[in-house]
Amino acid sequence: MRKITSRFVSTTLALTVASLMTCAIAQDVGSNKGAAASGGASSAGQGPNVPMGPIKAGPNAAVTGSPNTAGNSGSPAQMAGTSVTPSPSASGMMGKGAANLSRADRSFMTKAAEAGFAEVEAGKIAQSNGAHGDVKKFGEHMTTDHGKANDELKQIAASKGVTLPDAPDRSHQRMAKQLRNLNGEKFDRVYAREAGVKDHKSAVALFTREAQKGSDPDVKSFAQKTLPTLQEHLKMAQSMHDSVMPIK
Repeated sequence: MRKITSRFVSTTLALTVASLMTCAIAQDVGSNKGAAASGGASSAGQGPNVPMGPIKAGPNAAVTGSPNTAGNSGSPAQMAGTSVTPSPSASGMMGKGAANLSRADRSFMTKAAEAGFAEVEAGKIAQSNGAHGDVKKFGEHMTTDHGKANDELKQIAASKGVTLPDAPDRSHQRMAKQLRNLNGEKFDRVYAREAGVKDHKSAVALFTREAQKGSDPDVKSFAQKTLPTLQEHLKMAQSMHDSVMPIK
């Protein structure tokens, strides 16, 4: 009888202790959940005074908040697996309307810029190295008129995201070098023949083609507006040529 009573008492004590421990654990878990919700450092299964180690989110865990939450990197949209559309500047897009420019329009702009720079440079040399009055006057016209046309073309190119050359092409660079080494009547003849008549015939043909067949309205309008000036330049160049060339 005593053995039965002793076993009963031991069993009762064990159940009581287990019940008390369960209650204590439940209270501890409740307090930890409250602390985590309020930004505390405790987590489930740890006491309130135990420091909390770094938490790593699982591979399938939902990511919210700032990019550095739970040790993750990148933007929230990237961590959530959604696609991110880059801004136009980030994707390296060209300026407004650049994608619509035809190859012919781009080629015209490049050649017109190179020819314009060549005329300005040769015109400056003519004002210093030329002997005939018509040569010096023509050189002054070229510096002024082609300088204005170059500035306008630069603005059109910038609005379309096109980068133009900022110097003459190689053949005109060689011509400029030759002109710098000439003076007087010999300079006048070479300048009138090359920078005067020859180059302006080419310029008139280039601008006429763009004025008639250009695709971009702004580039085509520039060619149409500049063409009459170039045609006038060609007439002046032919007159200058006749003045400086020796009579046969």
